[in-house]
Amino acid sequence: AMIYLWYSFQSPLPWSGDTPAFFYDTVCQVSDGLFDVNGMNWPVFGANAAAWALTCAVLIQGVSSGGKVVWLTVTLPYVCIIALIVRGMMLEGATDGVRAYLEVDVAAFADFQTWARAATQVFYSTGVSMGAIITFGSYQQDSNRNYVRDGAMIPTINALTSLLGGFAIFPMLGFLAKETGAPIDKLDLTGFGITFVAYTQGLASFPNIAAQAFSVVFFLMIITLGIDTQIGVTEAVITFAKETPLLARAPTWAVTVLTCVFFWALSLPCTTDAG
Repeated sequence: AMIYLWYSFQSPLPWSGDTPAFFYDTVCQVSDGLFDVNGMNWPVFGANAAAWALTCAVLIQGVSSGGKVVWLTVTLPYVCIIALIVRGMMLEGATDGVRAYLEVDVAAFADFQTWARAATQVFYSTGVSMGAIITFGSYQQDSNRNYVRDGAMIPTINALTSLLGGFAIFPMLGFLAKETGAPIDKLDLTGFGITFVAYTQGLASFPNIAAQAFSVVFFLMIITLGIDTQIGVTEAVITFAKETPLLARAPTWAVTVLTCVFFWALSLPCTTDAG
């Protein structure tokens, strides 16, 4: 997303014309398989390093500094989502996209994969078993501790946010279907495809200036969501590490730097052309 944000300031957008080739060949520089490692993908390496450096800078003074930054990383995506919804609803074919989003296929309820994908989405977006929710809950002040309230609010807000996000995505897909003549269900809506192939193709169809502006808004939203998640998971590990006998007396900044460098090192194989 950081790489796409950088490219978003170019006119015309560099992925115009062939969004799959730009994503897989130019950005990811994919090899023939997981074990076909030919070298480092340096733009991805740099973006990954920047993400971990930012995470380290946010958390280096402890959870209090991270909490202040989260005010920005949590609220900014909502601003971006609203902006994308407003723009998306102005596009031709937007109502077709919304209709496809809200249409219920009753027969799909009998398919196990429907429930498996739904469970994956809920578990991933809520952060179940990642430790972040429990970690941040442990830092709550005694006067503000209400686990029943928070336990109800977190999944409710998460579900409503996911629902809201769909209204930012599907009007664009409806527009794209109108432009290409392909049905919405035939677009690349799996994995990274919906973000870096289908949606970027729609952004490239905008007039100049609008294409750049809304590309910046969209990828800024993706980056803040990603950094927010990374901050939460990393803080959970830092909190655990500080409670171990080995690091109990170590300064917070040292544990934070050590944790971020460790995770950055673990992520290096993902920054190769086989990653």
